[in-house]
Amino acid sequence: MGAGAATSKTDAPGDDVETLHSTQPAQKLTPISSAATQDYDDPYGDVDDELDEHDEQLLCEPDNGAPSRQISPPLTDRSQVERAGACWHAQVVSDDFSDPKHCTPEGKLKPHRPLPHIRISDLISGLEESNGSWYYRAALNEWEALTQLELRSLTVKVKSVVGPPTIKRLWNIGSSRNVLTVLHDLQAASSKFPKSLRATLQGAPWTALGWGSGAPGFVMWYALRSDYPPQVFCGEDILAGSSQSQDTRAATATYAHTIAHRYSVEKESIKDRLTWHVAVALEWNHGKSITIIEVAWRNGLGGYGGKSNWCHDKLENPPQIYKAMRPEMKAPWFADKGEIRMIDMPLRNKDDLNQYLEQYSGRSSLPVHEQRFHEPKFVSSECVRISHRSHSDIAKYLLNYIAARGHYDEQTCNCQTFAADLINLLSGKTDVKPFSEFLRLKYKPRQHLFLYDPA
Repeated sequence: MGAGAATSKTDAPGDDVETLHSTQPAQKLTPISSAATQDYDDPYGDVDDELDEHDEQLLCEPDNGAPSRQISPPLTDRSQVERAGACWHAQVVSDDFSDPKHCTPEGKLKPHRPLPHIRISDLISGLEESNGSWYYRAALNEWEALTQLELRSLTVKVKSVVGPPTIKRLWNIGSSRNVLTVLHDLQAASSKFPKSLRATLQGAPWTALGWGSGAPGFVMWYALRSDYPPQVFCGEDILAGSSQSQDTRAATATYAHTIAHRYSVEKESIKDRLTWHVAVALEWNHGKSITIIEVAWRNGLGGYGGKSNWCHDKLENPPQIYKAMRPEMKAPWFADKGEIRMIDMPLRNKDDLNQYLEQYSGRSSLPVHEQRFHEPKFVSSECVRISHRSHSDIAKYLLNYIAARGHYDEQTCNCQTFAADLINLLSGKTDVKPFSEFLRLKYKPRQHLFLYDPA
């Protein structure tokens, strides 16, 4: 994205978030930047700074003999990932918690928060023990993907007179203390209820590999095919979906276009002027649709209501793409992990796509809050020359790439570096670089990652 820096001002977190600031820690569950929310209403609101500071990377105190350890250490190989599912943090609040920023006028906790929250009584009543582990079975904060989660720890932030705050573990998996006893004691604390109480929960092992058991790969395809209704396929299920339709079964990619654009805002800041999102548009030999391919924050689309700039019905509630998504995709986003999106558009070619960009651009008559693209441009248009270029071939390349390079980094691994790698692969060129000059300085071509199965 950016011409040197960027913050997301897009339809869903992660459509492009490349800034000059340091990257966010794992599952930094703050909402997208205030700049981003200028594009549309933020359905989730802000998250307190205090919650942001409660980071599992801080030093921890032992829990009555239970060893102090980091709950979700970096996983460096596939075998480790297969044994540990995705981890989520949830803010646990008292039963009389009534902050209007986080509660509805009726006093209920607002659903679908970027940092899920739960009342302590609901956590107590929802926990079930099984084989020595404790599980929260219901949908945490009404997120459809956050079910059947194993409780891993209860922690609070402890401020220090000297030095940074630390994290004290009130309960840890494997602790000799009964977690319900700990929670009941906290519930009884009443006025002394800790404001920074956080639960860490973990999904099944497959949640670290994809959006569905048996379908690894954080790649999604919003499929528009003439012989089927709109569908969303995830991971390796994309390969089966590609072979079932006459539109895609014999489809081959013909042209690849690189698109760059800024985001429309009422008043541009310096950072806004440096913010660019880059995507690749593929034309197919059948001429019935094109496919936008882009990298973004993981769960960014599902976590933000399916609001995609590449769909006409973005402002509908809900958009068709969101209705077609599987429940496992509807979760808070991870700002340090990526997903690849394949989004079909009912357009035939580059000319149709240019008309679409102009329709929602700053050059249109639309009010700013309905505009999607500021100064959209075609950076390049290349013939697809790679020998194996069928629809399923392209999908397999993307699955290989995200398996090998699944993180997201604002300066080195983002929408622009991905687009450059993809164009180099498809066109046979070796000199395509990211759109932003700043990103070119650190760019290392990695088009070979498309070609190999995960280790």
